[in-house]
Amino acid sequence: MIPMAHFDRTRTGFIMTELIVVLAITAILLSVTTVAVQAARERSRQMLCSNRVRQMTLAALEYENDHRGLPPATINRTPTFRRSDVSGMHHLLPYLGHDALSKKVRSMSPVTDSTFLASDPVVTVVNDLLCPSDSSDFGLDYRFCAGSTPFLYPYSSLGREHNGAFGFFETPLSSVTHGLSHTAAFSERVKSKHDGVFDWDSDYWKTSFFSMRGDLLTPEYFAALAEQLLIAPPPPNQVSFLGGRYWHTHGRRSVLYDHVMPPNDRCRGIVGGRVDVLWADNRGVSPASSHHPAGVVMSLLDGSVKVVSRSVDPQVWSDYGSAKD
Repeated sequence: MIPMAHFDRTRTGFIMTELIVVLAITAILLSVTTVAVQAARERSRQMLCSNRVRQMTLAALEYENDHRGLPPATINRTPTFRRSDVSGMHHLLPYLGHDALSKKVRSMSPVTDSTFLASDPVVTVVNDLLCPSDSSDFGLDYRFCAGSTPFLYPYSSLGREHNGAFGFFETPLSSVTHGLSHTAAFSERVKSKHDGVFDWDSDYWKTSFFSMRGDLLTPEYFAALAEQLLIAPPPPNQVSFLGGRYWHTHGRRSVLYDHVMPPNDRCRGIVGGRVDVLWADNRGVSPASSHHPAGVVMSLLDGSVKVVSRSVDPQVWSDYGSAKD
């Protein structure tokens, strides 16, 4: 009898089920790795952001040591500074390594807005004033702390009648009675995209509560206004798209923030005045906001830095904003 041939039936490849399992495991590992890499990058950006805010605080303290007062957030026209519509960031530039840029701005004569906005100092990108998590390369992401109360008319009283460390006037450290380790110096505010579409994170809603008494402009009042925006966004003529767009610009919307509302609150920015006039916004709030998922970066006058989340106790957050007991 001729023996039957022996056939080796051992498999030499993957079956479809095994291949699917391998691909699924690979996809999971890739997604986990991607998330871990993104988280690591964000931590790095947040660390760099914290360092920039700290450097701004140290610059302000050096200025105070030289001039016996913290720099004003907005520069009024003086014999040595010929423009009155620029922010106090110019006071910090020499202490941040931008002395040449500061001197160039100081040498400029008063000119029309369009000419000044197109000038070389203004269009110069100052990376020290930008959050690394902000993908744009213009404007200003960091703000002076104006206090824990809404800004009220007269606007120029900011810094005398308001309780923050910065305003229109130089503030001696000796007047900060709340303690340097408990008083906010700088934090973040997301700047406007200037695209004509209302953005909760950055734009300001211009509504009309100009004639209301200051004691009625409470956090609860602004929170109620914010509820209205959840129903319907404001029309373009009631929105300010200029906040933080230019690092040189003066004014509450451009260079200051406050502690009236919690950081990253849905009440991101509300001003009151005449909606038919671009700059007529003499009352309102300008809360801190950030690109960082963990919260906003805030520095204190002792040079320390904190990351504060949206869940912070409102009273604790308000207390940080005040420079006075």
